[in-house]
Amino acid sequence: MVAGVLIGMSAVVGCVSEVTPSTPGRDRPTISRPSRPSGIEPQQMLLTAGVPSDADGNAFPDTIPVTVYLFGDGSRYQLPLAERGEFEFLISTREGQEIGRWIFPEAETASAMGDSPAGVCYRFALRLGPGRDRFRSVPVSLRAIFTRAKTGQRVVSPSAATMRLGLGESDS
Repeated sequence: MVAGVLIGMSAVVGCVSEVTPSTPGRDRPTISRPSRPSGIEPQQMLLTAGVPSDADGNAFPDTIPVTVYLFGDGSRYQLPLAERGEFEFLISTREGQEIGRWIFPEAETASAMGDSPAGVCYRFALRLGPGRDRFRSVPVSLRAIFTRAKTGQRVVSPSAATMRLGLGESDS
């Protein structure tokens, strides 16, 4: 089936198709993962940041999607861990100027926990406050610290996720 839409003086033509599942009502399979052995505690972190977006409509990127995985002793258990605790995130420039800092207490960290094909992860949206996103484009680094609720043990991201924030011509 072909549909045409007139925009101004030119026509835009596209195809429309329907996709119907070959086995309606089929449930997705449940993912089965081995149990976490006792004594496996968070020791490592994998931190990733997505492309910053403009949530408030002022043309300056202000919201950064972040995903974190926690890992224990990889020789005993290779899958990401679910753990109670809090996350702290810090974004700064190369010169060390702090752009933003966020702390997610235990309850918010629990709400951010989800599942991915790789296993348990934590997803956050780091949003700069009103007016704090208005600056010239600069490269920034994002670091994270997880503090375990039970022991106070800290796990620090071994490296920073890098990105650009701001708008306009680059400083570099």
